[in-house]
Amino acid sequence: MSSVIYGALLATIASFLIFQGAQSVRDISEGLLVHFLIANAAILVLLGGLSSFREFALVESARASASEENAVLLEANAALAHAERQKAMRALSCAEAAAKARESFLASMSHELRTPLNAIIGFSQILEMGDKGIAINPEKQREYVTDIRHSGEHMLSLVTQILEYSRLESEGSDLHAETLSVTEITEAAMRMVGVLADKKQIPLLRQWDGRYKFEIETDERALSQILVNLLSNAVKFTQAGGLICVCVDFDCAGGVKVEVHDNGIGIPQEKIASVRDPFFQVDDQRSTGTDGTGLGLSIVTSLIRELGGEFEIESAVGEGICCRVRLPLKIGGSISADLEEEEIERSVTSA
Repeated sequence: MSSVIYGALLATIASFLIFQGAQSVRDISEGLLVHFLIANAAILVLLGGLSSFREFALVESARASASEENAVLLEANAALAHAERQKAMRALSCAEAAAKARESFLASMSHELRTPLNAIIGFSQILEMGDKGIAINPEKQREYVTDIRHSGEHMLSLVTQILEYSRLESEGSDLHAETLSVTEITEAAMRMVGVLADKKQIPLLRQWDGRYKFEIETDERALSQILVNLLSNAVKFTQAGGLICVCVDFDCAGGVKVEVHDNGIGIPQEKIASVRDPFFQVDDQRSTGTDGTGLGLSIVTSLIRELGGEFEIESAVGEGICCRVRLPLKIGGSISADLEEEEIERSVTSA
């Protein structure tokens, strides 16, 4: 840009010199041409300086704009890198937790499967010895046979839970919707778990309004398994002489809710979110005296999700647990939709 300005000024000076050629001698004698050249040279220097300053200003402006863009880009890249780092850390944490849970599960299964297997093999060998062994009288033989049966049932329960969890994870639950009474299914589940509760002298109490059947459209097998698992857990983690109460009521958010309360050992607040994870054990079961796979609540969570319900857990150490199951009026429906439907029905009835 400055070269163009310089060229234009030189052309102007040359034109002026040609135009004033006739009077050049007189002008030179009088010094006008010298003054003119000095003035134009000063103008030329001034315009060149202004042009250079303008070019410098443009360069600096472009450099500042580029610096701002680079700063914004660097900030965005830093934020993206931080997000990726956080994501990687979460993935690593989940992987470590899964590995720890897997190790704990394998250690537990090693203990849980060996114990009944050793009992079955040991008692079978005693019975096989016949009169030469220690099981001479029929009473002792029946006792050993009963122990073998209990050990086999325990192993079957463990294997069934593992297979059920694998099936739910790979295929989902094959649901058959039908209109059922929640209280009738609850009573049946309480009868199934009643034998275990009686051994620990834990009464199973029920609390619901007998005027209602609390009917919903759901799958009987899935709901029964949910309640049996929750009640079995309650019995397992409640000390002898404790108390378990099952409550059934209409849910203010729509549908029906079932609550299983116990006054057992409870769960620490920081572990409540993890108890639904597969193979998770609140404590080492070999030190607490409880057995299991750590799949009970995970199966419950999966089945409730299949039914379209919600699952909540409230607990404190030493105060017991409250497991709350919210079930919609229909499989696949939402509890909020049930609430809207009930409000519409009430409004139509009142009108």
